[in-house]
Amino acid sequence: MFFPKQSLIDFLTVFYNLLDIGFAEKKALQITDSYFKKDVSYYDVIMRHVNKGGSIIQAVNNYVVGYSDFIYMVDKISLKFWLKFKIQELTEKRETYNLIFQMSLKPLLLMGVSILLNAFIFISLIPKINLMLVQFSTPIPVWFDFITKVSIVFYEYKVTFLIIFCTLPLLFWKFIKNGIDYLFRPIRLELMIKEVLEIIRSLHIQGMELKEIVSFIVIKDSSFYRSRFETFKQLILIEHSYQDAFKSLLHNANHELIINHGISAHKMEGALTQVIYYYQQRFIIFMKRVSVSFNVGILVITAIIIVGGFYLTLQPLMQLIQYAL
Repeated sequence: MFFPKQSLIDFLTVFYNLLDIGFAEKKALQITDSYFKKDVSYYDVIMRHVNKGGSIIQAVNNYVVGYSDFIYMVDKISLKFWLKFKIQELTEKRETYNLIFQMSLKPLLLMGVSILLNAFIFISLIPKINLMLVQFSTPIPVWFDFITKVSIVFYEYKVTFLIIFCTLPLLFWKFIKNGIDYLFRPIRLELMIKEVLEIIRSLHIQGMELKEIVSFIVIKDSSFYRSRFETFKQLILIEHSYQDAFKSLLHNANHELIINHGISAHKMEGALTQVIYYYQQRFIIFMKRVSVSFNVGILVITAIIIVGGFYLTLQPLMQLIQYAL
């Protein structure tokens, strides 16, 4: 999963609010379920996990782990504090992705309309224009005759071509995904570092020591950066060197200085907050740049499609008028 569901965020928010005013966990879940059971409910799955001997916090974590690059044991964590952290994290991700989506929606719609318009010209108008050229004994350009034959084939086998166009992205999805992963690899690393720091900050607020926190965190096996985070854990748990650990994780002298100063001054929460804010702003700026580049590319393609459509229709008509006169 990539895009956090709003229904999940709303469910967790109501659950957290009820816990915050003093309700017991199961009672808070029941009341929360009464708000959402008509639309979408996470209550049944959570309670099945609980009835098998699991904890509520682990059951809830099963829903949100898909949006993370890390797996960590949460049974020893305060449910209320953990929920607050996860709600904020999921909300930030959703709002950022929504912003990028909204910025790209209009160019995509414009390109879609231009493609549909050109498809109509290609399938419907070009054969009729070709017929007019024949009726008025106007020489038919070779390129136009070729396009006419292609449009006739498309029209006769439109269902087959539609199936092919729909299945091609599925066939090449692996290559597309690998290309996207490679393109976004640098910013993904920063997001993973940001998530680790957020986990540390969230648990440190509850009074947990850094070694205990790090021992909970496990990076998913599929991650390209597994060795980097495993080195970070090893330096803390085995070498007992916080300075070297954050140096291996961050690769940024200023961030290392901020966090090491926060640890020595017993203000690690504030130091982590500052570094986390930096990574969050970096991500937003990066995604805005990607969105602008994407939008410019889409607009250029749209302009080419529109110009191509005008040329396909006007040039043969101009030739028809020229020979008719």
